[in-house]
Amino acid sequence: MREVRISVQGLVLGMFVSRLDRPWLDSPFPLEGLSLDSEADVTRLQRICSHVWVDTLRGVSPDVRYIEFELPVSRSEEYERLRKTEWQVTSEFRTELKQAEQVHASLEAGVAEVMQDLQEGKRLDVERLQDGVEAMIDSILRNPSAFTWLREMKYRDTYTYQHALGCAIWSASFGRHLGLDRSELRTLALGGLLSDIGKSRLPPELLSKVPPLSPEEVEQVRAHVRNGLEILQDVPRLSPETVEIVATHHERHDGSGYPNGLKGAQIPMFGRIVGLVDSYDAMTAIRPYAENRSPHAAVSEL
Repeated sequence: MREVRISVQGLVLGMFVSRLDRPWLDSPFPLEGLSLDSEADVTRLQRICSHVWVDTLRGVSPDVRYIEFELPVSRSEEYERLRKTEWQVTSEFRTELKQAEQVHASLEAGVAEVMQDLQEGKRLDVERLQDGVEAMIDSILRNPSAFTWLREMKYRDTYTYQHALGCAIWSASFGRHLGLDRSELRTLALGGLLSDIGKSRLPPELLSKVPPLSPEEVEQVRAHVRNGLEILQDVPRLSPETVEIVATHHERHDGSGYPNGLKGAQIPMFGRIVGLVDSYDAMTAIRPYAENRSPHAAVSEL
């Protein structure tokens, strides 16, 4: 089952509603689980609920504009949920660097192929990236210094691919530092890798244009979040947490981010992590339209 929480305003015929925001006994429906076959049922749900969960494997998938993400009750409760793991360095830097180079090259090639497929109108093939992500996490868990150092040495002209890799590497390294478990590191790394996947639908000349951009161009660039969610909507076996990263990695603590202007703990923790590393990697990168900052200057600004 793949459940997605949506606003009731996004309900359409053909959806399968698997959960309500209240007990089923408090609804006019006799059984748990409802296939929306009539407008009358849609109207009833909209009258009694503010949001519901739909099963995308048993019915129509929702429009991404109506997807809602569950927010933590408080930041303290959120951090209490972390399963603290004390990761130890188990490989010497020089030894790990040799393995990291092979993994980096393979993952970079995979990202390039996936981006090319998307630009040609093909579906996103996440499976092509999974092995590379797993190997990258193995390397970062053994010795995080090797992969992050290699990252700094490997910048080329293909900024889009390198930025995707950077977000994955920094996200997994950050998660390791926080003591997250392996499954959480996998989610972070894959979310970082896919965070800007929606930019594959933007004109290349727009992505390399020297600022300032016009208001229309700014909105076009910001639409990459919506584009990314649309791309991921048809990807099987992708965790809701990974989709959540793509949806929220441009939200900011003071509410100045986009697309929804979320603030503070309203932004899911993984979205906050990837938002930080996305900003750090962009500020320290060599980009065609902006001077790069030193790591110290980038951290100071953050």
